[in-house]
Amino acid sequence: MKALVLPALGFPPTNTAYAFLAGNSRALPGMLLTVIVGAGIGEEILCRGFPFERLGTWLQASRGSKLLVLVLSSILFGLAHLGDQGIPGAVQAVMTGLRFGALYLLSGDLALPMVTHAAFDVTAVILIYKGWSPRPTRSRDPTCETQRSRVHFARSRARPREKTSGLAPL
Repeated sequence: MKALVLPALGFPPTNTAYAFLAGNSRALPGMLLTVIVGAGIGEEILCRGFPFERLGTWLQASRGSKLLVLVLSSILFGLAHLGDQGIPGAVQAVMTGLRFGALYLLSGDLALPMVTHAAFDVTAVILIYKGWSPRPTRSRDPTCETQRSRVHFARSRARPREKTSGLAPL
């Protein structure tokens, strides 16, 4: 989705906010815990479960009200990602929020979007960590300069990897 939709909207296909994870084994365990518990469970409760329950009750359970809650909760989800991921990350979050919300509407069970969200984020973290995600490119988004500074700082603090020849010691 990122590689096709975001460039069509004028945004880079990569999210520079998490580029510091590339090869950073010290940050990996904490980030995995964060995306599983904080994003997969926490964000789904706050951005899907609560709005669908409260707004759905307030607006009645019509098809139109469910679609309105889907759109509003997806916008809320996007706004929650604006601060650390900038406009491209917020746009991506709105698009994925629509999908996670649709899963909730179709299944009636919050567990499905929770597991899907956690799996989506864990996959993204592993792709970035392993270097399998495309490298960030220059962007017109002004938040990217701040993010590049954070990446440079994080990399400068990471321990350098030891180079090995691949031969066993004598």
